[in-house]
Amino acid sequence: MLDEILQEVLEIVVEGAIDGSMSRRVPLPLRILLGLFIFVIYGGLCGLFVYLGIREDEPVVILIGVLLFILFGGVFAWKYIKMKRGS
Repeated sequence: MLDEILQEVLEIVVEGAIDGSMSRRVPLPLRILLGLFIFVIYGGLCGLFVYLGIREDEPVVILIGVLLFILFGGVFAWKYIKMKRGS
């Protein structure tokens, strides 16, 4: 029960941060903070995968964490470039 409530709250917070960071209606300093928040959340998730892979000596889990980080970095850079061009 508590885990479902926590999941829903986190889903609302992360989706709100993603929408807010891409909206032109939100002031730029707040968009930057929301973008950093998203980066920290996903970076922490990737770091958790790497940490658990190292701790349990599972190279597949480490690879998943690294690939997720590369994928997230690519998407983040693509969105940033797209936003800078104004498209």
